Amino acid sequence: MSMTSDELIRIVGAGASVTLDVGTRTKDELVTIAGAAADSEVLVTFRNFGEMAVDDLVEIAKAGDGSVTFEF
Repeated sequence: MSMTSDELIRIVGAGASVTLDVGTRTKDELVTIAGAAADSEVLVTFRNFGEMAVDDLVEIAKAGDGSVTFEF
């Protein structure tokens, strides 16, 4: 099922932990989803993020404040 980033933010904001194939989502979308996970104190796992730069992954991880896992 393909969901918009806004839908995922709502689900994470409601308290659900999720595993997400990144696909074509932007770094900014992932930062926002990670921040919602941190605010809700749930876990979000990102996978299949392709060739995203390490600096981008670091920014996403910081936004998640311990709520982000990357699947390499």
